[in-house]
Amino acid sequence: MVTGRKRPAIVLVLALAASCAEGTPPYRPPDGRSSREGGAGPELSACGPCGPGLRCVGVKCECDPESCPGCCSADRLSCLTGAANNACGAAGAPCVDCSAKSSTCASGACSGCTPDCTGKVCGSDGCGGKCGDCAKGGICSPNGKCDCVAECAGKCAGADDGCGVPCPQNGCAGCCDGTQCKSGSENLACGVNGSSCATCQATGECATGMCVAGQCTGGTKPDGTACSGGQCRAGSCCTGCWNGSACQGGTTAAACGKGGGACTACDDGLPCTADACSSSGSCTTPPAPSGTPCPGGACEGGACCTGCRSSGTCYPGNAVAHCGQGGASCQSCGGGGGCQQASCNGSCQLAPAPDGTACAGGKCAGGSCCTGCLSGQSCLAGNSLGACGTAGNACIACQATQTCTNGQCTTVSVPHNGCSAVTTKGCGGCACEACVCGADPFCCNTAWDALCASRCKRCLTAEGCTASSACPGGGCGGCACQSCVCAADPFCCNTAWDGLCASRCLNLCGGC
Repeated sequence: MVTGRKRPAIVLVLALAASCAEGTPPYRPPDGRSSREGGAGPELSACGPCGPGLRCVGVKCECDPESCPGCCSADRLSCLTGAANNACGAAGAPCVDCSAKSSTCASGACSGCTPDCTGKVCGSDGCGGKCGDCAKGGICSPNGKCDCVAECAGKCAGADDGCGVPCPQNGCAGCCDGTQCKSGSENLACGVNGSSCATCQATGECATGMCVAGQCTGGTKPDGTACSGGQCRAGSCCTGCWNGSACQGGTTAAACGKGGGACTACDDGLPCTADACSSSGSCTTPPAPSGTPCPGGACEGGACCTGCRSSGTCYPGNAVAHCGQGGASCQSCGGGGGCQQASCNGSCQLAPAPDGTACAGGKCAGGSCCTGCLSGQSCLAGNSLGACGTAGNACIACQATQTCTNGQCTTVSVPHNGCSAVTTKGCGGCACEACVCGADPFCCNTAWDALCASRCKRCLTAEGCTASSACPGGGCGGCACQSCVCAADPFCCNTAWDGLCASRCLNLCGGC
């Protein structure tokens, strides 16, 4: 194991101070790695970029025996090709002047030269080769011994200076994670000037922590990023709906939706639906309440009714049974006693029925029901001799011997003795009327004709067996004994049927 003395850390501090005094600015390689260290982490360097085969030692670039393919110059500031006679060497060995040995350089070694490493652990073997390499962090002294060079540039206080001694002060331009120097520009390690690295954390589900110029600043996740129950909108988790500028609850008809999506306006354009938003953020369009105004009418069953409404149904409104318009309640157009005809033209209208139309107990005339009789266009009571009639029929005039009873002309019975034929019925209560009409109703119901008159005489004389002077002119009305009696006594048939006539019928003619 190659060992060497360790230089006090003050040597590096003085070297850095001298560099600053000369105006050499510290340099951080683009990838954040020390050019000497070869890149284990984002360490900073004060040397600036070192060329091929060089490494940063303190504050300047020197030849790196480990990476120089040729040889290192005597001042250690250059890595030469090692193929020149006056600068011959290989694998990072110190350059040798072969011409001083009366030799030439071939393949990085002086021809015919015998290497000599007596008492050396590093450095030149005198022929262009090297006696060995120092451990990392060590430097070969001219006498072939390894010395350690402290290096604290770009390191945090307490970090190993490369020689086993902690760096006494902070040389990290970024932030320190313990003793490790980091760039300070990462969200998980943010800071400057050797401050402790900070973690830039978000303050909400839709926020982000960002490191900007070594300072933690807040940021927001892109709109539409999924979050608990919704989407990120303007840095917040929107579980309702987004109207383009703000998150809405998502349960109103004007702004309906859930899950952070775009809001929807619940409007189907129909006047008779009650546009609404459910608790789940979905538009619903139930029918509007019955009677809700709509263009030209009122709502019924989710549609605009411009006719009339009845019991939850919309009718055209032009029928007598359901008449109306503008969505009003339907009306039933009633009649006018049978002689008023109803019609509907959006409203109920009445008009007289045609004359002669049947009505209750009569016929229509001039819009009224005539139950008497008609004389021209006039309805009369129908109970007078000059205008007798009923049921709206034409009036008739009764004869002088008639009367108008219940709208009909009837013949009046004229009182007489019943012994002569008349055109009227009955005999007005004459002595023989009951006997005659009992045997022949025609005489009292229709007319008292000659047969009735003869029967009257028979009734008055009891078939000739009783004297009667009620009928002048005699005779017994053709009773069974009349011919026999009158043949014996003409007085009985020419003048009167007296007691003698009756006696003759009884005793002589066998009529009784």
